[in-house]
Amino acid sequence: VYSIKTPIEVELSGDEPEDYYIVESSYEKENTDVKISHNTENTEPSYGNKAAFKLSTNDNAKIIFANEYKAKESEPIDPPLGGEEPKKTAQIQIEKSISIIDECVTEEDLKNIVFELRFGNGDTEGEQISSYSLSEDFNKNEDGTYSIKNPIEVELVGDDPIDYYIIEKSYTVDGKEITINHNLENEEPSTGDKISFKLAADNNLKIFFASEYKSETGPIIDPPLGGETKKTANIFIEQSLNVNDNCIDDEFIKGITYELRLGNGETEGELISTVSLGNDFEKIQDGIYILTNPIVVELSGDEPAEYYIIKTSYTKEDVKTALTHNLENKEPAEGDKISFSLSADDNAKVIFTSDYNLEVPKAQEKTSEEPKTNEGTSEIPTSSQVSPEEPSTENVTSEEPTEEITTEEPTEEITTEESTTEAELGQEIATNESSEPVTEVNEPDNLKKETTVTQNPKQDDNKNIVGTGDNTYIIVLMILMIISLAGTISIIIYKKQK
Repeated sequence: VYSIKTPIEVELSGDEPEDYYIVESSYEKENTDVKISHNTENTEPSYGNKAAFKLSTNDNAKIIFANEYKAKESEPIDPPLGGEEPKKTAQIQIEKSISIIDECVTEEDLKNIVFELRFGNGDTEGEQISSYSLSEDFNKNEDGTYSIKNPIEVELVGDDPIDYYIIEKSYTVDGKEITINHNLENEEPSTGDKISFKLAADNNLKIFFASEYKSETGPIIDPPLGGETKKTANIFIEQSLNVNDNCIDDEFIKGITYELRLGNGETEGELISTVSLGNDFEKIQDGIYILTNPIVVELSGDEPAEYYIIKTSYTKEDVKTALTHNLENKEPAEGDKISFSLSADDNAKVIFTSDYNLEVPKAQEKTSEEPKTNEGTSEIPTSSQVSPEEPSTENVTSEEPTEEITTEEPTEEITTEESTTEAELGQEIATNESSEPVTEVNEPDNLKKETTVTQNPKQDDNKNIVGTGDNTYIIVLMILMIISLAGTISIIIYKKQK
């Protein structure tokens, strides 16, 4: 037994495995037969002077060669046609057919499919001999099938048949179901991605692989009623979102979820399945989402089973949400929960519609009241009660007798105990209005007199001079003018008495 002194160190680029092979040469000896086998550690030996294998980063491979020499029993016979003795070979032809339902996959999805030829019967992973890509090493025929461009040629050692197998890889497509069958020519197909066979000298084989792709039907749900005979029903969900003022964003939308539960929804039923708008739905147009794979419910027996779907995680602070739901071809109803019954082979399509709007702040209520009116009276409020709500008469009280001053339209009449003509009084009023300031008069206590001022303002047929609403400021102005006039009159009376 010989071992290499220093292991061969191979520098790799990238993380993908790389193909290598080691060939033993210069092993022949004249008049001696030699039989060579090889294998990697923990694999079955194969005949031949060439060992193929893959290497990845930090991967160590141990290759074992075994040679058996024996003397030839007779002199070698020259080949009948001259030259070297013909090699013993066999050929493998591969045919591939692909059936696609509902156009659920494209050629781009299938370009990575490869077929690997390996030693062994496939029960354990055997040493790889070669690999062939569907996109590079196959021709596409007019009928849609694929044929390998050049048949695989296998060189054999000895006369005994050798075990090989071919495995199809990299054929899966996310969200799609695939069924693979294989068979040798003139044999019945079997299910699986791996076929094993034996090869002997001049033995040519034709191998068929057939694949069928279709969309997944969704998770299988255990039936609520139990039983052996199972029948299915499908549940489809469609969501329509109307978003105003950009009040919700895509991250919020992705978090909206839907729970399928047992029962009619009057009480909380057992949770069967949960799907989310972000992970399980496809956006088919602006604001419209559909469940990518319908939920498949397995039923037993012929009796309908009750289910309900409730929408969760759909509310947001300061955003008003209006929800409706309905089964297909039914009238919408408000709410986030819809109940329905399912029988075997039923299909139920549930439609949710959601409107999102920003909350409108409540209007501020007015705290001030409109000024009250005193219709039907001409009383004037006092200076201490200058209010648009309750005008009143001003009374100035003293210990001396009261003098009444009466003013009537169109002229003002002033009556006192002394004899004063209207012309004289008017002249003094004018003089005092221009000379005396309109301020509060501080009279001596012994000179205070009670004065009553009564005014009968002119009224037209339809309006009272005491207004309401926007007339408040006019009323206040008139009151101040009357107070000033009253003060002036009091001064005049005082002067005349004096």
